[in-house]
Amino acid sequence: MFKMRKVLACLMMFALLVTGVAFAEAKTEITILTRWSGSDPMADYLDNYILEFEERHPDVKVNNISINEEASYNNKFKTLVATGDIPNVFYLPGIASLVKYAENGLIMDVSVLFEDGEWYNGFLDGAFDMFDFATYGVEGVYAVPFAATPEGVFYNADMLKEVGYEAFPETMEEFYVCMDKLLEKGYVPFAPGAAETWRVGHLHNQLLYKWCGTSKATELGARTAKWTDEDVVQSLAWLKDMNDRGYLMENCAGLTLDMEKTMFFTQQSAMTCNGSWFIGDITAQGELGFDVAFAAWPYFTEREENKGAVVQYPQNWCLKGGMEGAEYDATVAFVKEYTGRDNQTRVTAEKGTLPIRKDIDYSGIELNDLFMGCMDVLNNATSQAGDSFDYDQLSSMQDVTRNNIVGMLLGNTPEECAKAIQDEIDTNG
Repeated sequence: MFKMRKVLACLMMFALLVTGVAFAEAKTEITILTRWSGSDPMADYLDNYILEFEERHPDVKVNNISINEEASYNNKFKTLVATGDIPNVFYLPGIASLVKYAENGLIMDVSVLFEDGEWYNGFLDGAFDMFDFATYGVEGVYAVPFAATPEGVFYNADMLKEVGYEAFPETMEEFYVCMDKLLEKGYVPFAPGAAETWRVGHLHNQLLYKWCGTSKATELGARTAKWTDEDVVQSLAWLKDMNDRGYLMENCAGLTLDMEKTMFFTQQSAMTCNGSWFIGDITAQGELGFDVAFAAWPYFTEREENKGAVVQYPQNWCLKGGMEGAEYDATVAFVKEYTGRDNQTRVTAEKGTLPIRKDIDYSGIELNDLFMGCMDVLNNATSQAGDSFDYDQLSSMQDVTRNNIVGMLLGNTPEECAKAIQDEIDTNG
């Protein structure tokens, strides 16, 4: 009898152990795919965030399959889509590229999360505008932004003071006067490294949105507007005019990006149209010998409604469509906590990234004037958009738009530039 009781006790203990192990392993697993891995400066932050998230949510296991290298990342994502094993959270560049995934239900309409007012209302105004696909005939919002990368003008404040400007010009009319004065002093206003065509593409983004508004990008991508429309042609004409007046360095089509940077850092050019990422380039120079400041691109007084239109290149996460139950809860919690006020404040302090929220507590955070200048531009933004071609599902548009803009600076008319771009759409779109 004693032996039987001992055997039964052992069996019960074993059963409890097995049940306990099974219970301990019954976690909800979610998978995330980002570009933050290897030597990427955000990789360590993501790893720590995952550990802390799992501590806050002991019933969740986060599988991080992030890949830093672009081609490898894109191949990995395509494979996962083909096999139906889409990550719960992933980064996908481009705006129009998301539309087909939204149409097929592969990514989640995150507008349902806006019911959480404390979380949603803390975002910068217009932060979700780029991911609203109504213009494409798809209702909903299909990504959550996690960082900001605004673009404007980094300028040599000493040079501008020399020609009478304590503050950066707010209007294009005054900006023209300022650039004329710089030329009179022997300074080149801009020296874009147009050998890398994105440099002039970014200049046109600014003029397009300040003249036509940021909604023009989605209208072009959705084919409700054309590049040959009068207002779009005029946005190209403004860039052509700047070039013809000498505001862009002569023969800038032969300049590389490195040459552009050298021109700016050696005080041969007064300004560079660049994004917040350029702060790192400035910091790496050490002592420059002159003050650099950041400002929004000036607006046209006759189009004052577009004053707050800001070029902002999206940093966003998509969430897998069709999730339910614990998987849905864990995925939403992961994204909302990362993009919430507390973590956005922390990542700002530790990594110096620009937060996508306006409710950050900056007390105790040591930030330089350029960072705060970028945040000031974002806080005053009323609408945001990235590269104009990003909203078009025709993959060739990146090269077609940029190459033809360079061609315009080399002698083609704005009308010829616009027609060449529109011809690409009419032929292949």
